[in-house]
Amino acid sequence: MLIRFNKKSKPIEMLTEEFDEFVKEGKLTPESLVKNKFIAKGRWVSIDNMERFHRMSPIEYPPGPYLIQSRKIKESRKKQKNEQSELFENYMSGKMIEHYLELIPVKNLCTYYKVTAASRLTVMPTSIPELVITLLFGLDSISIHIIRGTTPICDTISKLGAQTTEDGLWVRSETTPFDITKANKASKKLSYSKRIYPLTVFLFSWNRRKMQSPVKM
Repeated sequence: MLIRFNKKSKPIEMLTEEFDEFVKEGKLTPESLVKNKFIAKGRWVSIDNMERFHRMSPIEYPPGPYLIQSRKIKESRKKQKNEQSELFENYMSGKMIEHYLELIPVKNLCTYYKVTAASRLTVMPTSIPELVITLLFGLDSISIHIIRGTTPICDTISKLGAQTTEDGLWVRSETTPFDITKANKASKKLSYSKRIYPLTVFLFSWNRRKMQSPVKM
């Protein structure tokens, strides 16, 4: 890196080890200037814009304007990364899909429908909308509910990180496929089916076709 002890001094090349020693000894202060390709796009700026300067300095100085902006960007990136991780976690657990398709949570199915048992299969293919198959078991019958969304939720989450600004922050659109919209409600009517089978017939069919789904869209 290039260092100038003040605005009038000549620039000198300085190694990291030398820089640390000069800062610890108080020979480099916020009046000193630094030129580094990783800071302010290689322009001369005051040395208080370097994180390393603040770590090594025995005196606490306020950060420079470029460092303040850099810290804000890093904090925003960290927040968005955590948010994206949370989205994927909610997606893989099925909570996001249940919310998006306005489905009753699987843990509440037995109480809501007053059935003996209930199960749910969520199919998460790539590039096409998710498919949810809910099975409700009565004493002598099984009811199968099938619903498909309108937008591949997983693809949309993945694209959040692909659309970024120069600072690496996400570019968010005004709406997301996680919102409950009229388009989603309309698709539910088109993609929803419900079938009731006598339990003995269903089990017989399932045993004959072990590797095939007993329900087809």
